[in-house]
Amino acid sequence: MKKFFICVIILAGFVMGVLLGDLTSNMGSLSFLGFGFDFGFENPIILNLGVMKVTLGFWMKVNLGGLIGLMSGIFISNVVLKKW
Repeated sequence: MKKFFICVIILAGFVMGVLLGDLTSNMGSLSFLGFGFDFGFENPIILNLGVMKVTLGFWMKVNLGGLIGLMSGIFISNVVLKKW
């Protein structure tokens, strides 16, 4: 349960950081937080089995705000882990 909680905190920090980077990408002094890249499959892989069709895909957006959020999530999870 502890490891799951830590993973949720780290993932939440990353998601909030990417969101913050996207929101501040058009602001003057904070536009550097939106600098980043996307990676993943451009077109998903489709597996047709006749009875059902399975679509596999992966896409991820990484920016500087997300990396800062990831580091803050790791820091917060370490602080919470020490108090737990």
